[in-house]
Amino acid sequence: MKKNRLFLCLTFFTVIFSLTVFAGSPDSYEIKVKFKSLKNQECYLGFEFGTQKYVRDTAKIDEKGIATFKGTVPLPGGIYLIITKTKDYFEFIMNEPKVYLETDTGDFVKNTKVIVSEENKVFFAYLNFMQENYTQRLEIEKSIKAYKTPEDSAKIQPLKTKLNQLDTTSKIYRMNLAKNYPNLFFIKILKTLDEPIVRDKMKSESDSIYGLYLYNYYQWHFFDNVDFSDMRFLRTPVLENKIEKYLDKLTYRHPDSIKFASARVIEKSRANDEVFKYVLPKVFNKYASSKFMGQDAIFVYLAEKYYLSGIAYWADSSQLSKMYDRVVKLKNNLIGLKAPELIMKDTSDKYVSLNQMKSIYTVLIFWDVTCGHCKIEIPKLKHLYDSLGNHDSIDVYAVYIGNDLKEWKKYIKENNITWINVADPLNYSNFRMLYDIYSTPVIYILDDNKLIQAKRIAVEQIVEIVNALKREKIRNKK
Repeated sequence: MKKNRLFLCLTFFTVIFSLTVFAGSPDSYEIKVKFKSLKNQECYLGFEFGTQKYVRDTAKIDEKGIATFKGTVPLPGGIYLIITKTKDYFEFIMNEPKVYLETDTGDFVKNTKVIVSEENKVFFAYLNFMQENYTQRLEIEKSIKAYKTPEDSAKIQPLKTKLNQLDTTSKIYRMNLAKNYPNLFFIKILKTLDEPIVRDKMKSESDSIYGLYLYNYYQWHFFDNVDFSDMRFLRTPVLENKIEKYLDKLTYRHPDSIKFASARVIEKSRANDEVFKYVLPKVFNKYASSKFMGQDAIFVYLAEKYYLSGIAYWADSSQLSKMYDRVVKLKNNLIGLKAPELIMKDTSDKYVSLNQMKSIYTVLIFWDVTCGHCKIEIPKLKHLYDSLGNHDSIDVYAVYIGNDLKEWKKYIKENNITWINVADPLNYSNFRMLYDIYSTPVIYILDDNKLIQAKRIAVEQIVEIVNALKREKIRNKK
């Protein structure tokens, strides 16, 4: 029995989506399910939308165990669900005007008989084949694990051969399905699940070169079998899972790589307006809310490229206004950019320039005397600063963001803080906008060229990050 525990958290409600007629569909639909052991209770028609599941309709299972769902407007194609009162469910393909099934609880896949629906006859035959294949695989793997001594190796090899035979049988089965039923949506789904077939590593090829080949090949061919123009994929988890894997598993964690990969996915989705309207917000929100340092660059890139440019035509003015404001506050302090110059007065009313800091690395911190968290972090930073001794490697440029200069100077004197202390109570330098200061403390790390190398970090991370930057610099010199 297939059971999705997440369904226990779902509120059962009717979700109304715009229903788009796919080519050749009649003007109605009918889904009829006969249960052998259920009667006189409700069941539900659900559907997949991306990786989420929703309930669309409710029907009564009558005295004969039959539940019927029908409507005068065709259902969009995709993967749908029949859900029982106990939240057990099974999936089927909705791509025809009439689907008649007979089934029973206990093992929906094994017990389901397709009466009307050529697509689902193929679908359930495949599910049963794969279930049997999986059962055999588990038994063989269990037998392999039972052999533990070196003397058992001769007994293990035939079992491994059987595993390979199961893989081959599965591949042949899928190939025959694609050959015999090329026009089924289910076959499209299977093809979408396929990944690029890569060449083997050549003897003369180093691991690094082969790894680069694999990365580039996957980047260019991962979506070869995905039809972004087919909006039926929106009502399956396949497209979203494919995109998530591409961005999370097959793309370097560098912001530039992610920007390139994200734009590639989004551009492909523009093959269909509805797919585009689904994919763009999904990818955008993934990085708009990211907690990983440096990924705000992806947010800025996608916002400017698709939203602020007007390509995302559905975005309203209020949303765009907030997005523009956020982009303005972020785009000057992205990692890798030159830190905006700051020239402020120190405690003796002398102007001190951030760019004139001579150390290899500069810790730029924005803080306030009245900030509770600053009262914890500033002593930590002082302890670190004092322990360094020589500040040619790491020095501190500390910006007081408040306006009580008397209290600021008193705090510095009482705590014997000897790094560069500056303040700009009237914000003449526009530091709040340039460095996106809306809370304190905020810490940046700059290199000797005053390029931003890290931002919004904790004091405990400073040494770790600086050491990593030093190691990277040494590697780049080799």
